[in-house]
Amino acid sequence: MEAFNDTYLEALARRDPSTEENLITVFSRPIKNKLRTHLHSAQTIDDAYQETLLRIFSYFRQGKTLRNPACLPAFIHAVTANVALET
Repeated sequence: MEAFNDTYLEALARRDPSTEENLITVFSRPIKNKLRTHLHSAQTIDDAYQETLLRIFSYFRQGKTLRNPACLPAFIHAVTANVALET
């Protein structure tokens, strides 16, 4: 698993394209799997996936961060669960 640290989160805040691409690569499958457990329509899953990524990127772009960067996977899981419940 990827090592997430302050530098990684700062790169997300700066909209670093390679870091954003890395996050998508690492977390696309877990996000989609989580959404599939709650949603059934392929279109709804795709929309929820896009919303999840938007919320994650927006969070860091607003200058917010995590106290413990190693908790990034748990943060992404929580955002995904919230999007699924709201959809």
